[in-house]
Formats: sequence, structure tokens, C-alpha cells
Amino acid sequence: MFAREFFLERHRGNLPKVPVCSSCNSKKSELERYLTTVLPFGARHGVALENLSASVPKRLRGNARLHRELAGGAVIAAQGGQSATTVRSSTVPIESAKLEQLFVFIAQGLLYRHWEIVLGAGDSAMAAMITDAAADMFDRLFFGMNARNRVNIPLGEGTFAYEGIQGDLPQLSLWKFTIYGGVQLTGDPNAPGHTSSRVYAVTGPQAAIEHLRATVFSRRDATATSPSEAISG
Repeated sequence: MFAREFFLERHRGNLPKVPVCSSCNSKKSELERYLTTVLPFGARHGVALENLSASVPKRLRGNARLHRELAGGAVIAAQGGQSATTVRSSTVPIESAKLEQLFVFIAQGLLYRHWEIVLGAGDSAMAAMITDAAADMFDRLFFGMNARNRVNIPLGEGTFAYEGIQGDLPQLSLWKFTIYGGVQLTGDPNAPGHTSSRVYAVTGPQAAIEHLRATVFSRRDATATSPSEAISG
């Protein structure tokens, strides 16, 4: 379900697995090769920092094109002016569409793993990043309600964590993910008030998904822009 490369070697035992067709597995693997390289740049979690120093350089040496893209898009900024508390941070570009595509795959897999439900004709799934301010409201509204089933799973000392609820319809589910304790993503490095650290995914009937896409996920201040940038210290 979650690529082993996201995790340090000592955390790779007993990761959740589900059956998958070769076509979907190939598409998912392509997304993971990209995201396991770029996402550690946006996290301050100790696991991510260790991954960033131990594994990411090797991956970048094997992908010269991505290395050039990240280096060419990196921006270094100083926050706090000339005061003694000035903090230097950098951002690297991330293709947020790939992040969302990966979590569509993951949400469908988790729906099967926990409740043995496979999406069928007339069903769909979507994923989106939500700004932290909007996410707090979203959590109170949806994750605070009664649910048919609920799971809350940490993996690899905080490498990944996910919470999921199942609605009245078996295929209707909502998932919340944090990566490396909360990767910091933003569409504008000059707007620190609009960071995102959580990814949400929904599965269910196509009509319900389209309703959420047109309402909750359509607000310009509710989702990070694409492409996004990861903020690193």
C-alpha cells in the first residue's frame, strides 16, 4: 500500500499489502519513484531527515532529469528580516497532481484492506491537499461524526499515519493522511499562512464525489495550488 522506499529499512516489516493488477501497480510505482524522492524535502520529522540524507541522494544520482528540475526550481528565502531570529528556508517544486493520484490508489487499496470493498461501475475516488486552516474545520465536520467503521493507523514511527471512516454506503469512505509527521506544502512560498500538511481522499458513488469536488474541494483557499512546493529548513 505504501512504498517501502518511503520508510527506513528498520520500518519496512509488516507494511500493509493488497492485491493489485499489473497495470495499476505499474502506474502506482511510477508515482512512488517520484514522490519518495521529493517529499522528504518538505518534512522536519527525524525519519524524513534520515531518509533525505541516506536514500534521496542515491535516487537523485539515478535520475539526472529530476535532479536538474529540483535544483532549477529551488528557492531560498530568509524569514524574519535582519533580526537575530532570521530563519533561512528553501522550497523545491513538487507536482501535486502526482501526489493526489498516488493517494487515489492508496485510498482504494485501504478500502479493500480494512472493509473488503472494491469500487465498481458508478463509483469513483479523488484526493486533494487542503490548507491547514480549512483542514481543521474539515476534520471537525467529518471525522467528528458517527461512522459505520473507523480506523486510525500509524506506520514506521510517524513515517505515515492515516485515519479512515466508512459511511452508510459500504463504498463511501473518507481518509486523512499525514506523511513524515506533516510534510509542509504550499502553492506560494511567500504566503506561509497557506501551507498544507495533510492529504485527504474520498471513495464512493460518482455523484457524491462530484458533489464534494464542486463544493468542499473547489474553494480556492481550501486546496494547495498545482504545482506545489515543499518547504524545508
